[in-house]
Amino acid sequence: MEQDALELLARVFDGEKQGDVIEEMEKRGQLVAIGNPNVSKKQLPEEMQPDKSVYEKVGFVFLECTGDGVMQDALIPADWSVKATDHAMWNDIFDEQGRKRGNFFYKASFYDRRAHMNLHNRLDVHSVKDGDNTIVYFGEDGEKGTKLHIAGQYSNELDAWGIFNEGKRTDAKRELWKMSDDVLDALRNELNNKAKEFGAENYPEYQDELCYWDLDLAGKGVTEIPAKDEMQTAREKVILELIEEIEK
Repeated sequence: MEQDALELLARVFDGEKQGDVIEEMEKRGQLVAIGNPNVSKKQLPEEMQPDKSVYEKVGFVFLECTGDGVMQDALIPADWSVKATDHAMWNDIFDEQGRKRGNFFYKASFYDRRAHMNLHNRLDVHSVKDGDNTIVYFGEDGEKGTKLHIAGQYSNELDAWGIFNEGKRTDAKRELWKMSDDVLDALRNELNNKAKEFGAENYPEYQDELCYWDLDLAGKGVTEIPAKDEMQTAREKVILELIEEIEK
């Protein structure tokens, strides 16, 4: 850590931008954590969700700690892989079938080193933008993920933050934005709850990171989006009216 601090000072003194140097250090730490893509040994965060025992059931083997309380040596399951994302602090974990099973965050900056890791459920409640709307569904994440149940959709034009943020801000308009945001949250929560109810009834263990990965979902996907009910229609009308007031 002291060596990194000295490197930063020296390079900034030579004229490099501090932000660029720090970003390069973080990228370097990312590459060290991932290691050789053909070798199962990696450096993974000590802080993880869920408990370490769940990772061990999947096939992770945790070796000696590095001693800094942030990262530890580990073996990932056979034929699994860890790949860097476009962000220097985030990395994705894939299983032998190329499915994303988790990810981890690692900030390698010497002045604020920290990390945490997560495993994902195969099935959960998700939302995805589809043209002018956002669809809320239960199923797999990702563009190619299977949608087992579509709870509904709402217009992307209902988010008033951009309109409030780009216009002339006043306390009155701020209150209007907060009101619209509360109504939008209620609308989203209603759709999320519908998706959760479907999941709880049909896939009761969907919140368990170990469940349903062997389940064949071929032919089970749906595409039909249910019509908006009276409550959703009323909420959208209220939001649009508030947005009109913000725009004045």
